[in-house]
Amino acid sequence: MAGSYRTLGAEAGSDGAHRRHHHHRSHCLHRPTADHPMTSRDLDRVPPADAPADAPADPPADPPADLLPHLHADTCGAGPRLVLVHGFTQTRRCWGALPAVFQRDHQLLCVDLPGHGRSPAPARDLPDAARRLGATAGQAIYLGYSLGGRVCLHLALACPTLVRALILVGATPGIDDPAARDDRAAADDRLADHLERIGVPAFLDEWLAQPLFRDLRPDAQDRAARAESTASGLAAALRTLGTGRQEPLWPRLHTLTMPVLVVAGARDEKFATLGARMATAIGPHAHLALIPDAGHAAHLEQPAAFTDLVQAWLHAHAAHAPHDLPYAPTPS
Repeated sequence: MAGSYRTLGAEAGSDGAHRRHHHHRSHCLHRPTADHPMTSRDLDRVPPADAPADAPADPPADPPADLLPHLHADTCGAGPRLVLVHGFTQTRRCWGALPAVFQRDHQLLCVDLPGHGRSPAPARDLPDAARRLGATAGQAIYLGYSLGGRVCLHLALACPTLVRALILVGATPGIDDPAARDDRAAADDRLADHLERIGVPAFLDEWLAQPLFRDLRPDAQDRAARAESTASGLAAALRTLGTGRQEPLWPRLHTLTMPVLVVAGARDEKFATLGARMATAIGPHAHLALIPDAGHAAHLEQPAAFTDLVQAWLHAHAAHAPHDLPYAPTPS
């Protein structure tokens, strides 16, 4: 990432023990204030994103810890907070030229999702990953790609006060058909077993050779960043965060009230179609944009077109989002 940045997460103290930065949090259930920050108990009371809008929150299965396990993150820049959430097998360092552009006008936070990079602890499920993301990043504009988009979508539905604006790239609200969803879950489980057998380097070769990524040309830095993850971490992510394990969120999309930008590559026919359906389901405050000459990873394949699009959209649609809360988290 270009520019000066800090690392958030666990640090080794001079005695060799690990300490964790403390972060300001915003409450998910009512308008947060500086005197009433969000705690892990608040996040544990938030219902999963696939619950009916009027459903009461279930009590946590286990007593909540004093702090949710935060995600590792790098931060740089100054201004309104923009959080970048990567896709499967990627890490916080897989954003190409985007950070150098976005940090000019934003405080940029790039996270490692559970099971990826320096956030090795697996998540129980997508709602759990979303709670950990919200606890790490606080109130912000969220930009998520593929798996990261699905996590951001869960966060926006569960904790809308944290998401000032939402940008989804190559993402899906889930698989409608139960049989197709079960088939995908079984396929993800088999893929996780295969990953653990062959290891991360060989798996990355196979993963990036898929037709889905035919327009993507990862550079050496991208490959090195992906190689930070462990086979066990990525396999756990497949088993708990895969699309087959995701309850479909389509029935709840109309409840989103923040500005939403849905992006897909024009060559990515599947996700262009899903994106159009998603934008329609969300309503008039959603905007669909197709990036020409781009496939699934449109933000990496056509970075200039993507950053121009996002900056123009943020200026037009997110300029009047509330700014009354402090940007969080801040390293102590």
